Amino acid sequence: TWARVFDFLYSPIETAPPLEIGENEVTIGSFHYSEWLSVPEECIVDIQKPEQGRVFIFSPERSVIYDSLRDSGAAYVPAGGFIELIGHAGDVFNVTRN
Repeated sequence: TWARVFDFLYSPIETAPPLEIGENEVTIGSFHYSEWLSVPEECIVDIQKPEQGRVFIFSPERSVIYDSLRDSGAAYVPAGGFIELIGHAGDVFNVTRN
């Protein structure tokens, strides 16, 4: 079940695919919805985003621990965390997990 909160539409958390080890290419779909990745094991990620893209990393408790507007470079993601990739349709993000 999807949930709408004000202007935001959220998909079920269990539908977020797990982040694989190595390079992951993620493309924003035609509906402009954010793409989500789940992080089953703690890791360091390096994310290359489009110029207008934005990245959030959430702790397992759903607190923002990384925001690409203020943070840069490689980032630590705890086990059970999530990565949100925000952009325009067709934007490509490259997420590298150690």
